[in-house]
Amino acid sequence: MPGDALGNLWRFDLSSGDPSKWAAGSVPVFSGGPPFTTTAVAGGPQVTTGGLRRVMVVFGTGQKIPFTATSQNQWLNSTQSLYGVWDWNMSSWNALNSVQFASLPAASTGLATGTIAPANLHAQTVTLDADGKTRDITGTAPCYKGTTSATCTTSSDFGWTYSLIGTDSQGAEQVVANPTYVNGKVVFNTQMPADNIPTSCTNNTDKGWTYNTDMATGLPTPGFFPQYYDTSTQTGNSTAGGVETDASGSSFLLNSADGTSWLVYQTVTNQHDTLQVIPPANGTARRLTWTQLR
Repeated sequence: MPGDALGNLWRFDLSSGDPSKWAAGSVPVFSGGPPFTTTAVAGGPQVTTGGLRRVMVVFGTGQKIPFTATSQNQWLNSTQSLYGVWDWNMSSWNALNSVQFASLPAASTGLATGTIAPANLHAQTVTLDADGKTRDITGTAPCYKGTTSATCTTSSDFGWTYSLIGTDSQGAEQVVANPTYVNGKVVFNTQMPADNIPTSCTNNTDKGWTYNTDMATGLPTPGFFPQYYDTSTQTGNSTAGGVETDASGSSFLLNSADGTSWLVYQTVTNQHDTLQVIPPANGTARRLTWTQLR
């Protein structure tokens, strides 16, 4: 599912055996956000009341136009966000595939055109922790449309969102690289642009944070960053969802011989670095790339 520079997320129907009939949907899956070009798609870890899993599309917004001989990098100046959107229309997929995903009839969504807007998403909150080293992500789990439970008497959510809070003189904190999928979670690197112009003798560097987010809820995994929370004693900051790493681009997850897991990334100063993480065990979600339908 690609995004575009107008803030729309599109679903492409490739189910026909005739490539000439492949096309984007008549309306976007999501609309109303800032520009974005980064996405991660996975069968979500959260099982619905019908026993099927939701397909979640997770993306961060942002835009970077590279510098020229006379102008610096151009970034978006407004507040950017992360989104987790449920692709509720899986009827065509389910008709052709033995692997079934949660789907809703269009008439029961309550969406006027079938397009999800930011107002249809459950908002989580990001704050800078008192330690100054972590970003806390707090809130409650979304109440997805079509579900009922003791905590969800009114179910109208089609996903989740939270706003990035970092700013710099040249623009807001934003996502310009694809996320890394980690066992039902996504890891994002954000960047805050430095104040640089090509004709200046001063070379400032960007800043950035690395976030961990559950695809189904938008909330962090306690202990994902073991430096800040000990799961064995349940002490520390259980809501630590982001740490400052100044990572650039995408991170990659590697497992070492001693069984520990590490995020490997390149920093904004073109140095390689690592960060130890503890991914959740027994995850059931999986990344979706392609599946042969016929």
